[in-house]
Amino acid sequence: MVSVLGVSACQPTEMMVEKATPNLISVSYQAYGTTPTLTPEAMDRAIEHCKAQGGLYANYRGVSVPNPLSAKEVHTFVCERTKTDDNAVIAAQNREYNAAAAASAAIIADSFQPTSPTYTNCTTIGYQTNCTSY
Repeated sequence: MVSVLGVSACQPTEMMVEKATPNLISVSYQAYGTTPTLTPEAMDRAIEHCKAQGGLYANYRGVSVPNPLSAKEVHTFVCERTKTDDNAVIAAQNREYNAAAAASAAIIADSFQPTSPTYTNCTTIGYQTNCTSY
């Protein structure tokens, strides 16, 4: 029972239409993945919207995350006469998010690495000073 609750808590929330014009549609929902989560419902809603605009195709243009501290995602589709490869956009977007996550993880890991202190010893003879660091 607990595992079912844990998995269901990570499911995207109900989709809302943020903006719909004859040229585009943006849908939003709360999703909790490490990369943006494009749901089948969002794709279906965009396809229906663009078909209603004279039989146009819904082409995915990407996601925006209005607040990095929230789980809200806004996915945008444009209505066009020719179909483009949505998978290419999704793959590029996921590579970008994964690279950013890896960079963040590296920064955090580096902050926990112990560093040895640097000591400097200087000697002055007359007007000349010589320093050695170790």
